[in-house]
Amino acid sequence: MANINILSYILSLIGFGTTTVNNTIDIVTNTNNNETSCNFLSASTLIVKHEDIIDEEKKSLVKRNLLNENVVQNWLNQLSNATLCQILSSAISDYPQIADIIHSYYFGKKEVMDHDGWATQLKSLTKRAAIIAHSLDHYRVSDQFSRASEVATSLHLLLRQFAQDLSVHGPSHAILFGLILVAQEALGAPSEVRQQIFTHDKFGRILILEMASVLKNFKLPLLPNEDWHRITYQKDNWLVTLEQVCSKMARYDITWEYRKEYQDVPMIAARYFKHYAH
Repeated sequence: MANINILSYILSLIGFGTTTVNNTIDIVTNTNNNETSCNFLSASTLIVKHEDIIDEEKKSLVKRNLLNENVVQNWLNQLSNATLCQILSSAISDYPQIADIIHSYYFGKKEVMDHDGWATQLKSLTKRAAIIAHSLDHYRVSDQFSRASEVATSLHLLLRQFAQDLSVHGPSHAILFGLILVAQEALGAPSEVRQQIFTHDKFGRILILEMASVLKNFKLPLLPNEDWHRITYQKDNWLVTLEQVCSKMARYDITWEYRKEYQDVPMIAARYFKHYAH
């Protein structure tokens, strides 16, 4: 790739400044593979239908000249801020690590809860959710039915407190992990209680909408996926677990107008898992 930082150049055109970001020339693969880097940029540009690129011939011309830094700069200079933002947004969606680069350089390191802090919170959350979800295990079925709403209310309060505490100091990944763990414990409640929690009290909707909010407004930093195993000691990775709980929650909410959220959340989450699988 030519000696140019495409990411920094796009950001400078948008208005973030003109300083080149050191050590980020290879945005996609952390190698000097010119072809891979070129493919990354060309894939992003195909998403944007700019008025000056209206046919396949012109698109091909752009692709062939991407290795020429002057051509790249001149082409980017012709795009509007909205188009540049769309390219950047699409690139971040496909390559979440780009967000790390932008955040660390332009915004610096903000004070966040350390790893041990939020890991401890997640373990505590799991224990508390398990206690609540199984608090009626030894009751008669009729009593479980009549008191199931108490369990749902307690889970709501637990979830709200956790989200408020961690949303201020913790990374979004930790919040997502917590939501998955609460869902797991709630789904593990006795059948009568589980039915009331998810069918009558619509606890699944609260969880899935919280998950969607976390993923669509992701707060850095991104965490290694192995952190899930360190905290939960579960064999399956967090994405598989998320897919499982979403599928189960969807079964209790078949009439919801926005039921597709149960499918969309794992799809969005898969992007983060794919690029942080180490």
